[in-house]
Amino acid sequence: MHTWSLEKIALPNQSCSRAELSDKIPYGHDLYYRFPAHIITPIRAPLENVPQHPCAQYPIAHFSQMFTTERTLLRGYTERDLPIILEFMNNPLVQGTLLSDPVVPRGSRFALEIEKVANEAALYLVIVATDTNQVIGAASLTLAGSAKNRDFSFGIGLVPTVWNKGYGTEVTKFIVDYAFRNIGAHRVSLNVHEGNDGAIAVYKKLGFVEEGRKRKLNWYGGKWLDSIFMGILYEEWSNKEATPVEKV
Repeated sequence: MHTWSLEKIALPNQSCSRAELSDKIPYGHDLYYRFPAHIITPIRAPLENVPQHPCAQYPIAHFSQMFTTERTLLRGYTERDLPIILEFMNNPLVQGTLLSDPVVPRGSRFALEIEKVANEAALYLVIVATDTNQVIGAASLTLAGSAKNRDFSFGIGLVPTVWNKGYGTEVTKFIVDYAFRNIGAHRVSLNVHEGNDGAIAVYKKLGFVEEGRKRKLNWYGGKWLDSIFMGILYEEWSNKEATPVEKV
């Protein structure tokens, strides 16, 4: 049962009700109703459960389902995603695999960094599992260095509950394919911590090659770990395209 609450808002020369969902509504369907005076209110709900708003001039079609994979919906970042992403970035396991900084609680300053990455990336996608309609991570492509070289840095973070279930392979393959097919990438680069064996196995299966490493760069779990740099070139990707990819 989806619970609606009504909040009164004041508009010039009139009063309307703004319909909003409880925070228990699954993420994945974003609707916008446009109000007079250019006020736009986001509404999240399954499409069949969204009533006509009494003040709506017209509904703007939900935009979230631009990209899908076998088991995920990949949609654009919105401000409402920030608390969710900040929450899973405060998971020690996630921090340990993604960051070289100390594993510490992350607050408002780190939230600004997340928003900066999301807004400046060539592609930033929020990952939603279609079976649960829950956000399970985020991924990005960011232009590295000069635009003329068409080198894009790839990054992905997933909540630990979906590790080793093939989601990383599924989403990474989609984004790498998209980079070469649609963005015109010449290469896709990434770096990964030594010891993150699951991620390294995924990247190798998808055609990434180890290009070098900084030895003992990251102090984590009481020992020094290398930082491994990997990349895949357009010609390597195109040669591999006809080969089926096994999920890891």
